[in-house]
Amino acid sequence: MSKSKLTGKGAVPATDAGASLMMANVRATLRALSRTSDDLEDTVSRLNAFVCDDAQGRRFVTMFLCQLSPESDAVQYVGAGHAAFRQSADGETEMLDATGVPLGVSKESPPGCSEISSFPNGGVLLLPTDGLNEASDADGELFGLERIKQILSSGRGRRAESLVKE
Repeated sequence: MSKSKLTGKGAVPATDAGASLMMANVRATLRALSRTSDDLEDTVSRLNAFVCDDAQGRRFVTMFLCQLSPESDAVQYVGAGHAAFRQSADGETEMLDATGVPLGVSKESPPGCSEISSFPNGGVLLLPTDGLNEASDADGELFGLERIKQILSSGRGRRAESLVKE
């Protein structure tokens, strides 16, 4: 196995104890699977099968996973019902759309894998939670993905702490 690095974020859309236990099980399973394979698509397919069997249609898990490889500038990612953002070193910002449905929705159709072929030093990957883009102001207006993209674009070269204040 290579020394690739897997990172990401995920959520079970509920706030009860069952959701917390589900996320803990998914995290533990993902850690175990990622130690046995560097194949992100295979890992996510096996994780999806676990969630389908475990949740039996009662719950699902949204997740965005990235696999960074030190041997190249490439980044593989899976967006299981979650989007993310990429900002290149020159400041170009783009949304990385979900690559499929959340985990646990369909055993036969796990989310696919996509790739950023070149992600050189100085680039930024932002993995916002649903809580950010679904937050609303006093008038009920959602924060939204487009606003996240605008703040990331305008914040090139600034520290994360200053972007949060916007």
